[in-house]
Amino acid sequence: MIYLYITRHGMTQWNEEGRLQGHGDSALTAQGIKDAEALAELMKQYPIDTIYSSPLTRAYQTACLVFPNRSILTDERLKEMSFGDYEGRYVSELLDLKDYDALWNHPEAFDRIPHGESYAEVYARLHSFLEDLHSLKGEHHIFMAIHGMLYVILMSIIKEVPIKELTTLNQSIIRGGALTIVSLKDHRYQLLKEAIDTHLDEAKTISYTKK
Repeated sequence: MIYLYITRHGMTQWNEEGRLQGHGDSALTAQGIKDAEALAELMKQYPIDTIYSSPLTRAYQTACLVFPNRSILTDERLKEMSFGDYEGRYVSELLDLKDYDALWNHPEAFDRIPHGESYAEVYARLHSFLEDLHSLKGEHHIFMAIHGMLYVILMSIIKEVPIKELTTLNQSIIRGGALTIVSLKDHRYQLLKEAIDTHLDEAKTISYTKK
């Protein structure tokens, strides 16, 4: 049996400023650091043997704060979706653009933001990572520090939600430092706990879509 303990990176400067990140990066804020440290306390009850992180700084820093003095394995397949030419721009400037609207509200019709990734490309690299986990023998407890859109796509795989129904998952992005626990066995997933955030203080929420 494989157990996955999944979190999104902590709050960043660009999050607070309302900028789209993707493969772009910005540092964790004081709130992001505080939330990662709160998650570190929660994780002390779980027997984590392997720690994976996206190589992007915000996720790696989160993993390091949750597990200080532990070895962190970075994997390119856990990077956030690339938003190409829109990275670093204010979300408020993008809401009325056709391709940005399709990204969130019509995923089945979305191709890609210029110089960014398609959903198919992100699904392919995430499936590749998961296949590696499925091949493991015995019991493993694996922590993953990832990103908002990647979390949405991962949940769509676990919950067997087709791409045309991603809007049931992507209208609210998991808070940084929240914890989801999933078991894997015989290529089947079981969602054990989802988006636990009772260990976190209240914080500013971020919206990437029109309300």
